[in-house]
Amino acid sequence: MGSGTGTLTPVTDVNGNAALQASETYTPSQTAYVYAQYSGDVNYEQHSSPGVLVTLLTPDFSLAANPTGVTISPGQTGKITITAAALYNFTGTITFQCPTFLTIPKATCTLNPTTVATSGNTTLTITTTAPTTTYPIPSPRWFITGSEVVVIGVMLLLLIPTRKRRLKRAYSVLLAGTLAAFLLACGGGGGSGSVNHIPGTPPGNYSVVITATSGQLSHTIITPVNVQ
Repeated sequence: MGSGTGTLTPVTDVNGNAALQASETYTPSQTAYVYAQYSGDVNYEQHSSPGVLVTLLTPDFSLAANPTGVTISPGQTGKITITAAALYNFTGTITFQCPTFLTIPKATCTLNPTTVATSGNTTLTITTTAPTTTYPIPSPRWFITGSEVVVIGVMLLLLIPTRKRRLKRAYSVLLAGTLAAFLLACGGGGGSGSVNHIPGTPPGNYSVVITATSGQLSHTIITPVNVQ
């Protein structure tokens, strides 16, 4: 229980009777009840005093959050200050840690700094992800339009001498067939790919549990995070 020293002092009680006052000073090693006991003699009987509970306060630390929680939108960052305060002559180093598995989808948790000596603050940062949209990349244009085919064909026809009417008619027929085939081949063409919508952090009410440890001591604090 502990060791110490005691003193006995003769006194007189409220009724004028002789009494003995006992005082003890000691260093406790655990929480316990303390009694004063008299073993008795030829004049007085054995007697014990009521017990007094002596609570041993071991070195420790407490945690507090300011603000107690945050409300953010997808893509935004929320910050909370976590304060560790020493209790009962605590002098250790406190290490802070985010949860191993964060319950907020597509979000990250960081602490800065991750350690403090005896007492101090750390900043908890929760970063969420905004929704995004991706668009298809246009394919390279390796062909000419129908109007360009007509212009090229007309220019070739003009280069043919007028006296060669039979050849010009043949080229006219060839040009018309080529243009028709081109329009049939390209008439159903369109853009490649589709618009892709990528969701961000889903709205909801979440909780982030921060753990602080020092040797055998371990404490947690829960910080609510509301994603709107």
